[in-house]
Amino acid sequence: MPVETNPNLLKNGTLTDLPDPRFRGERDGLYWDSPVKRPGVDGSSLPGWTVWTKPGCDYGGAQILDVMERTGPKGNDVAMFPLDFKEEFPDWRRANFLEANGERVYGGIQQTIDTENGAEYEVSYWAGKSPWVGESKHWANGRVHVLDGYDELITQQEWRATTKSKDSFGVWDPSWERHSFTFTAKGASSTVVFAEDGSHEPGLGTCDPGYHGGASYAGMAVRRKSRPVPVSDETALEIRQESVPKAAPGGSVKLNLALDSRDGKPVNPGVVTQRFKAPTGFVFTGMPTYGYYTVRPKPHLGNLSDYRIEDGGRTLIVHSNPRVNTDAYDKGPLVYTLPLRANLSASAGRYADGSAEIGRHAPVRLSAEITGGSGKEGALLVAQEKIPEAAPGRTANLNVEIRSLDNQPVDPGPIEHRFTAPGGFAFTGGATYGYHYYGKVTGNLDTRVEDGGKTLVVVANPHVNTGSTDRIALLYTLTVRALAGAERGAHDDGRAVIGRLAPVPLSGRIV
Repeated sequence: MPVETNPNLLKNGTLTDLPDPRFRGERDGLYWDSPVKRPGVDGSSLPGWTVWTKPGCDYGGAQILDVMERTGPKGNDVAMFPLDFKEEFPDWRRANFLEANGERVYGGIQQTIDTENGAEYEVSYWAGKSPWVGESKHWANGRVHVLDGYDELITQQEWRATTKSKDSFGVWDPSWERHSFTFTAKGASSTVVFAEDGSHEPGLGTCDPGYHGGASYAGMAVRRKSRPVPVSDETALEIRQESVPKAAPGGSVKLNLALDSRDGKPVNPGVVTQRFKAPTGFVFTGMPTYGYYTVRPKPHLGNLSDYRIEDGGRTLIVHSNPRVNTDAYDKGPLVYTLPLRANLSASAGRYADGSAEIGRHAPVRLSAEITGGSGKEGALLVAQEKIPEAAPGRTANLNVEIRSLDNQPVDPGPIEHRFTAPGGFAFTGGATYGYHYYGKVTGNLDTRVEDGGKTLVVVANPHVNTGSTDRIALLYTLTVRALAGAERGAHDDGRAVIGRLAPVPLSGRIV
């Protein structure tokens, strides 16, 4: 017997291998129609197949009809297969067909087959309407869908069969038609489901028993059409920086890097070492992330969790697989997002001396820009606006006011503020800002307390006169606590250092 060069990957696709007809008692929703009556059989006993039920429903099933052995008013000419079917399946005399309902809510059967990731397969089947379901209803709806190894939908096809005439016994012709579609495997296994589709009719769309339309299947097959496209390594990637990030000294920004296949073919190098060097004036600050933003129905996002930062932040090392176009979840481009911070001492300008080295790929240059805003902090005037007074154990507010020379606009960007508490006081960490002269704009400052409360560190942008909401002056309100046992009297050894400005003295009084 000659070997089939492109065999059907479905076992028992023509339903010629049937359960033992001597088995009695319905189980798992599968029925088998014998020449006499229909003794129930275990659904798992249908070779190669598993009964499928609508998710969330307790009912479902399938019914196998032994049409070639039926006689009488509903004779075997009722479901006789077309000539094309007989040519496709030489053993057609032993073939049977499936009613995707089993006398309950719509259901079907499914089978999981071995597939090769990236290979293309064709699903073919014959569909029609069972002549014994619904005398007053002359159509049936079906749906065939393919799932990957994670039960995620790869693709699906819907169909409708309409009966057109009756045979000599007055039974409707099933109107068999051949359907086919292709899918690309996403892994080592795929599941093909042949089911009744109830989405078009209120009754069939529910889990109520008794609703079925007689969607029927025969001659089911899956055959491979093509092998996967050869996979390339990281040298086949096209790597480009999406835009040049800009930040003032002390500011944070993100650098986006896009990786894609030059010719659209799969790239799957496995886990490789990726080394990134930050442009001058910048350091890496935290966990990088990735995203496949063209994946539908929603982007595939995640963290590049296997990373480390070296050289005081200048170097970021990542271990990951920069794959693209190997399945539906990694369609290119792959975008890396790398968090950066501009150094407080950085000078304004654009720097293009960063780099990205991904495995054996040639290094790619990275750029970033340090901005200076509309005025440096050198044009700011800083003064203490209120001297706090508190008894030991009590709190008070220390106010610092910031203006600009000649009310000129100053926007230095985020810069470091370092406050030293006057003797006998300690900072609690509470700090707010406010613009009170035109309208009222207020908020909380992000702070860090050091030296047991002696030092308060703030990174913020002390901008003034850049618009209608920051006119005249900016006021910082810093909460301090008088220490237990502090010496009564005035203490003027505190100070405020904002960016590169000269220190400004701060005072407080213990009462």
